[in-house]
Amino acid sequence: ADPGARQQRELADYVDENFCQPGISLVTVADRFGISIYMVSRLFKNQTGAGFKEYINAKRLERACSLLTEDSISSIAQQVGFENPTYFTSLFRTRYGMTPSKYREDARENG
Repeated sequence: ADPGARQQRELADYVDENFCQPGISLVTVADRFGISIYMVSRLFKNQTGAGFKEYINAKRLERACSLLTEDSISSIAQQVGFENPTYFTSLFRTRYGMTPSKYREDARENG
């Protein structure tokens, strides 16, 4: 078996389990796996087809959608790993075409 492929999977699994940690970055993942940030970036792109930060943000936003009925926007932003709720709202709006609060309203109306 290709050791690179195994490492790619381990990397993606690790990120999928830890994407809500605010401190997760190319550097922390590289340190964890004992490889360079360039290698992490390349393996990651090969495995997921997305850039590291782009992937993490997408995962965080997806998780946020499932939490939006339960908590305040700033609390949800923190739960999914964004330290800045304004940045979270901005990314959310870019991705879904509406603010988190509008998304929540629509979700409540449409049950």
